[in-house]
Amino acid sequence: DFSSVETRGLDTVDDFFNLYGFQVTDAGIWEEKEIYRSRRNLTSKLWKEREFISHIYGALTEKRYSSDINFEPFNINKSVQHHGRVMHIRASLDGNANASITLGNSSFEFADCPDFARYLGGGWLEEYAYLHLAPLLEAGVIRDMRTGLTIDWEHKTMRSNSVIGGEFDVVLTDGFRLFIIECRAGKALKIDDIYKLKDKTTTYGGIAGRGILLSAIKDLYGLNKTR
Repeated sequence: DFSSVETRGLDTVDDFFNLYGFQVTDAGIWEEKEIYRSRRNLTSKLWKEREFISHIYGALTEKRYSSDINFEPFNINKSVQHHGRVMHIRASLDGNANASITLGNSSFEFADCPDFARYLGGGWLEEYAYLHLAPLLEAGVIRDMRTGLTIDWEHKTMRSNSVIGGEFDVVLTDGFRLFIIECRAGKALKIDDIYKLKDKTTTYGGIAGRGILLSAIKDLYGLNKTR
């Protein structure tokens, strides 16, 4: 009879993955990660000093944790110069997962932080993106947002070689579309990154899905001129 009703939409990002046959194995709920909240000031600081912190990524590459139990302690002590400014960086993680970092005159300490290497090596940008978008979540513009969410193919016997589960830096929804944000803290964006994100967005969000590439460094490949 040509009448219409308002579309309700989906309330959570889990609904999108479930519709496409995927199972959420780690919900990536911010409120359940106390360490995320405790290091939000450091996260903002790292964004401001991103050109300096990028100089220690190489020292962190081989020290990334594989689990909360299996992680490698480290100690970094380095002076970095950028555009005539010098900053001394000291960062460490001991065997009890106590972490600390000093950036110039600012110091931060955290207990029970086994993922500190991964965080300093780029995970901080994921948390920064979440914090930057949090006001939209509080205002109801975004219905649901997660960081570090992981999924797996629900029916493993039907797993496709081209469609596998994985982890998402940041994923959110306004109720009608799924937005996938890929964060690049330590390397410039490449054309291949765009194609991979497009495939990922279509696989998990359908034709209405949207993908965003977030880079913390200046683009060395000219993508900013053509986006």
